[in-house]
Parts: sequence; structure tokens; C-alpha cells
Amino acid sequence: MPPGENLFRQEGPEVPAPKPEHQLESREATIARVGEILKEGIDALVIHGTTIRRDGKETFVLRPDLDAMGGLYLMDIAGINYSMATSVPKGEKIPGKVHIDTGGYGDTTIVQEDNEEESVFFDHHAEVKGEQTSATKLVYEALVENKLLTPEPWMEQFVEFVTECDNLSYKVTPNHFKSTWAHSMYGQNRSLSAEQVANLFKSGHNPKSAFTQHQRQTIQVLENRRRVMNLEEACAKRQKEVDRSVKGMDVSMKKMMANHLKIETPELGKIMINEIHKEGKKTIDEIPLGGRAANAMGYDTYIMTDGSGFFISSQTHDLEPIFEKIQKELPEAKLVRGTMILYKSETHPVATRRLLEILNLFEDGAEHDPAVTS
Repeated sequence: MPPGENLFRQEGPEVPAPKPEHQLESREATIARVGEILKEGIDALVIHGTTIRRDGKETFVLRPDLDAMGGLYLMDIAGINYSMATSVPKGEKIPGKVHIDTGGYGDTTIVQEDNEEESVFFDHHAEVKGEQTSATKLVYEALVENKLLTPEPWMEQFVEFVTECDNLSYKVTPNHFKSTWAHSMYGQNRSLSAEQVANLFKSGHNPKSAFTQHQRQTIQVLENRRRVMNLEEACAKRQKEVDRSVKGMDVSMKKMMANHLKIETPELGKIMINEIHKEGKKTIDEIPLGGRAANAMGYDTYIMTDGSGFFISSQTHDLEPIFEKIQKELPEAKLVRGTMILYKSETHPVATRRLLEILNLFEDGAEHDPAVTS
């Protein structure tokens, strides 16, 4: 399908993606076979959508992130022939199709289905440690190695940028975060389309630099993949989130100290906790930029809790030892690439206090103090 002619068709959930059982003998053989499949032409490319809660009900919407769209964009400019692009919830698949960033696998993977069809996955979400990569990077490598795409400097920058954004691995100083980040490509990665990101690199724009006045006034973006606005409005909106997050972290640190919580440990480094809660029907999130804000402001580990589950991320510490401790108490917890731990359960919720006890974050004696209620 030519660039600019993506037609998305939403389909319902399919069979959950299993762990790969039928792999080719080497990664090189896998990449070569993927090249053959792409050259033959495919009837559908599958990317992830998102399940959101709306009016008390779960609704599946087409809201892919930049990584999924980046991989699709590279397929387009390589001239890969496909009939349509469709979507499934994260972690699910359509057997016999080519999937980009749908979850469940840790590399470019071919799975032989029971009916002899081959399912292809460009994915990096397996529960294993390894080099930080992205679905976009895996697509790019497969296209280049099969001579379906000729590398250019802007493409390397494009792939690196998407990979850094998807892994939150780029470096930001506190001053840059507070003053410039919201007005840069990094701060707007959830609003810019893959094509817009590519065009900015083609023009020589530095992703850490603030947009020019002309760019802010002429570029239209889809804020959080939902509402169209000009870039200037999107930058102002993100700056408010930066300001709120910085203030929220100050408040959270005072609460942690008042509740006799450790603010730094050898296993987690310097810690920031974000306890999301409800006030009536309204969800209160005092650190809306989450781990990105915490990392930018010098914290090593970000912990988000909401009374039913939690999310832990760290760019500086290996979380596997902590994960082993958590999994003894909560077997459903998941470790992703050694840098993230996720737990969500409506039937077995975990209160914030219980998580803090598991992580041993109370100062000596404070865990027995009924006045401590974080």
C-alpha cells in the first residue's frame, strides 16, 4: 500500500498470542524468510489498538503508539504490498498475518500455526532482558537486511528516536525537562505522526531542541491520538503536565518522608512513588507524566500504584531481584526486559501499603505503626 493510503479496519479479539514453539534454526534464517513473505505481498498488517474504560465499560479503540505507526510507516516507504492494516488488542493476534508491536514476543519471530500458516511478529515485549529495541527497529532491520529499503541518515535517526521514546531511554536533565522538553520532539512523541517525525529529521531538526515558531504555528498534531490541534497548543498543554508533575513529585516526596518510607535503597536507587486515587468518579494523578518525569528529575525508580495494581520502572537498576521477591507474593506479576514490573488484577487487588511492605520500603519499625497509611 502506498504511503498516505493506510486504511484501518478494526477487528475483534483473536486467539491470544502463545510463546513461540516453532522457530527457524537461526535469526538470520528468520529474517530471510520474513523477507520472502514481505516480497510475496501480504493481505494484512496487524498493529495494536487499546482497550479503554468508558462509562464503566471496556471499549476497544484504534489508538496505536508511535512504535506501531513507525513500523507501518517503514513498510509503506519500502513499498511493501498489503491490502489493509487492521488492529487487535495488545497481546492478541490474527493467525497467518504480519504483526507489528502487538505484544507477546521478544524479537522478529515466525510462528508456524496448526494450519501451516506462518504468523510473523515484529515485537519486543517478552519477559526477558536484552538490548533495548523497538518494533520499528526490528522492521527496519528486516527491510534493510533483505534489501527492501536503502538506509539513509534520517532513517537511522528516525529509528533511534522511536526506540528511545518507546523505552524511555533518552537522557533529560531536570532543567531541560522543566523548560524545553514539552516543546521538543521528545515531549511531543505521543502527538506527532510517524510521517511528521520522519519529515522533521529529513529537515535536519534536532529532537531535543524546541520547535521553531513557524513549526509550532503550521504543524497540526493529533494530541494523544485523539484531538487535532496545532503544535503550539499541544506544547502548551504538555508544559502544564510538566509543571504539574514536578509539583506532584515534591508533594509525593514530602508524603513519603512523613510516612517514614525509604526514599533510596541499594536495590532501587532513588525512589518516586505516585499513588493514583479516586475522588468520586474522578481519577487523581498528581504526576501525569509518570516515569518520564521521575527519570528526568533524577529519580532511579518510579512506582505507580492505584489500589488494585502497580507499575514499577527503572532505567538505572536491574529489577529482576525485586521481581523475584514480588513474584513470591504475587505470581501474576510480570517482568518486562528487566526494567519494568507490571501487576493488575480486579480479583486480587494489591493495596499500596501491601506493595510497600513487599518492597521493604518502610523505615525500621514504621511498618508496625498504624498511623502510617501511605
